[in-house]
Amino acid sequence: MHAKFVVVDDRVAFISSANFSDAAVDRNLETGVLLVDPGSPISIQATFRV
Repeated sequence: MHAKFVVVDDRVAFISSANFSDAAVDRNLETGVLLVDPGSPISIQATFRV
């Protein structure tokens, strides 16, 4: 698995296979999910926070 994620304001998370580059946007077929849920973004942050 080679997922990327972005968490915003502890309320919204975006998880995707996409790289954040021009090639990923213009040439690659990528998929992702936008989570608007108070539990999921906080859980994701807790997993990666040191």
